[in-house]
Amino acid sequence: MLNTTKVFELLDAKAKVDVNDDITTQEYWDALTDELSGDEYETIKFLKGLDNDKLEQVSEIFSDLSQRFKSQTFISGLNDVFDSHPTADIGQEIKWAEEEL
Repeated sequence: MLNTTKVFELLDAKAKVDVNDDITTQEYWDALTDELSGDEYETIKFLKGLDNDKLEQVSEIFSDLSQRFKSQTFISGLNDVFDSHPTADIGQEIKWAEEEL
């Protein structure tokens, strides 16, 4: 089951990391990928409920999630998320996730 509290904690903590601290940033992205890669349907549902800012933060690991799920269903779900958040800047991240299949 997706632990949304943990996901939001990771996103908030990652937002405070210095942009030049690649090691810590990667640690947060790895932890976030672990949290979100349990069930693709739950993950897509969660993503659809995010505001644009949080969605754009999470979009940085769409490729990692795509590598884990290895599923066209996940990519279709990301496109649905994009349709429901047309002003979110996530289009390129979805394309990169598609390339991971």
